[in-house]
Amino acid sequence: MNEVAVAGPIPRRALHLDAADRLRRAIVAGRLPPGERLKELELCAEFGISRTPLREALRVLAAEGLVEIVPNRGATVVDLSGEAAEHAFQVIAALESEAAALAAERATAAERTEIERLTRALADHRRAGDLDGYFAVNEAIHALVMAAARNPLLADLHGRVNTRLRPARFQANLTPERWAAAEAEHLALAGAILDRDPDRAAAVARRHLDHRLYLARMRRPAVSGSASPGSGR
Repeated sequence: MNEVAVAGPIPRRALHLDAADRLRRAIVAGRLPPGERLKELELCAEFGISRTPLREALRVLAAEGLVEIVPNRGATVVDLSGEAAEHAFQVIAALESEAAALAAERATAAERTEIERLTRALADHRRAGDLDGYFAVNEAIHALVMAAARNPLLADLHGRVNTRLRPARFQANLTPERWAAAEAEHLALAGAILDRDPDRAAAVARRHLDHRLYLARMRRPAVSGSASPGSGR
């Protein structure tokens, strides 16, 4: 039996998607901070690709609201701050609180069990200081709650707004105090959903998305460390 290749050059059709993934991770983690100009030649050299797939990748991120492309000036990381950020967090809080209430009413037994399991896994990542792992599980929980709400339109609207807020949501947990509070909020949310209490679930979800906490974090200096899009945390 032939061995399945697990490494090697990226197929050309996937070049722009891989580049978009790497840039997205760097933006979310703060390694490419708001307002940062994305220098095409440097990125092409780092990724080992030509300008065509890189520009396709930038268009993907522009559609997600993470990058702004200005003709004759290039691309920069979107600086979501001030009123624009406040409005976005107000919308996402409303969407997630409604999703939490619906999930408390509609989630299946299997979904409730998985929400509880994932929520308990958050503690392991926090104790290990693994913010990347924590954020991945955190996103899985929110996606599962959204799916359990059984409202495709709500999920679609949430996806559009949440993508541009991912950097702020990731970086909000960079202080030990806020990280611990976020985990406690997730435990409370899981408890409300398990108890089939829509009012409590909605209240916890809205508190979890208190825009004042995120806006305060966004006003602090950018995350220290390498600015290289391809570097790990």
